[in-house]
Amino acid sequence: MMNSYEKHFSKTSFKNIALWTIVIHIFSLAFFSIVGKFEEIDADFILKSGKGIAVLASTVTLSFLTIYGIYIIDKRLVVRYTGDFRERSYIYPSGRENVFKKEHSD
Repeated sequence: MMNSYEKHFSKTSFKNIALWTIVIHIFSLAFFSIVGKFEEIDADFILKSGKGIAVLASTVTLSFLTIYGIYIIDKRLVVRYTGDFRERSYIYPSGRENVFKKEHSD
């Protein structure tokens, strides 16, 4: 079960990820179709066919999504659970915050 932070994170970042996916895919399709128009060698038929251009654009888009997904996870989730909030998440057993604070304030 996801807690409220993951739900909020999923809702806010999904819109950005979907927008970037569409933009990168459109630019990749345009780029490979333009490069295919200037290609003069008949042996390289990948850039001449629509399927080849779509596959290349999908490869670029998925590569971007992988890198962007790792960046998002590292920036938000990992920092949240291992950064400044780790004391709140892991060190304090349920109901023992005052004992922990008292022992370390001396």
